Amino acid sequence: MPILMLGEVVTELKLTSAAEVDRALRFAKETGSPLGQALVAQEIISPVVLKACVQAQWMLSDQLLTVDECQAVVALVQRRKWSFNDALLTLGFYCEDSKGIRLGELLKGAGLLSPELVDKALERANSACLPLGKAIVSFDFLEQATVDKVLEIQKRLRQGEIVLADALQEASKLRVSSQALSKTSRTLSRLLIDAELVNVEDVQTYHTAAVTSGRGLADMLYLYSNLPPQKLFVVSSIARRIEAGTLSYRNGMKLIMQHKLHCENSFQASLSQAGKISFYVYLRMLDYLNADIAQELISYMSANREVVESLLSEHEKSLDKPLSAESLKSWKAKIRFCIESDSLLQSCLLQAFPDNREKYDKALELLQLVNSNCLTLEESLFWSHG
Repeated sequence: MPILMLGEVVTELKLTSAAEVDRALRFAKETGSPLGQALVAQEIISPVVLKACVQAQWMLSDQLLTVDECQAVVALVQRRKWSFNDALLTLGFYCEDSKGIRLGELLKGAGLLSPELVDKALERANSACLPLGKAIVSFDFLEQATVDKVLEIQKRLRQGEIVLADALQEASKLRVSSQALSKTSRTLSRLLIDAELVNVEDVQTYHTAAVTSGRGLADMLYLYSNLPPQKLFVVSSIARRIEAGTLSYRNGMKLIMQHKLHCENSFQASLSQAGKISFYVYLRMLDYLNADIAQELISYMSANREVVESLLSEHEKSLDKPLSAESLKSWKAKIRFCIESDSLLQSCLLQAFPDNREKYDKALELLQLVNSNCLTLEESLFWSHG
């Protein structure tokens, strides 16, 4: 059975209509978000159901379950809010063994990535409901071309064209050469040195270790340097875009220095510009503001009107858009305005859920990096669950 795309899976399982998938695809194109997160942000499916659909996707591809069986499992997940595996067991399905081998196992078995790095990428991929291959490339553990070749080997293995031993041997030949590694790492090295994040001697040491081990420079820095992982993640993202020709080196350096300023001086980037993603939509993608939490927030705001009035007054000079008479004409309008304003929404969330300050602060910081072009939206989704 050919691998179904996520949009096909949700329609095959009768979770939504093709028209709704098209609506989510348009949203995904406008915001640069993956389809799964677009489906969640548009409230078409829940994050729990999205995770179940991703698991159903590979089981359908491996022909471990039929469409009808997957539909029964996902329906139970949707109704009871269980995990996909719990629903499988309840319905008497035992499908742990794949016909082939999972991508992470193939990468480890071929020696392309250490178990620690595969587990790290897998953890982020599962949390973000995104493919493992995308997480590996986003963390700069392997190049996209290498991941694509491994996926092709995996496909041939699943189709019975080769056996496992041959697949592992073929994949092991994809270890990065010194020449390719030098080309891939050159921009990252220069950025790190020019931004004074790592000194020349340390970069040379890590580069030598990377060449010797056949791993990427970012891989070595992630495992052994004192560079904060999030900062490395941002610089690696910028380096990849410079190498791809979508960003100039000069503008890349400007973004890195902006990020340094943000970290050192709590610099607040401007949000809610044209074409940018709002804080509300971003929180929806992260499942930090689902229907239940949104209702709880609105209930808090209604019960504590004086807090909201105070926040409106305090933020009037720094709001994302001017405070108009239309915004103040009714209490409902004020609540809507607070939710649509990034800075006010953040303040209201911290008032209503003070124990979640770290989570919301991190989300706002990541959104600022996305809206200032320091990270892609997809990369931020991986990092948000760390």
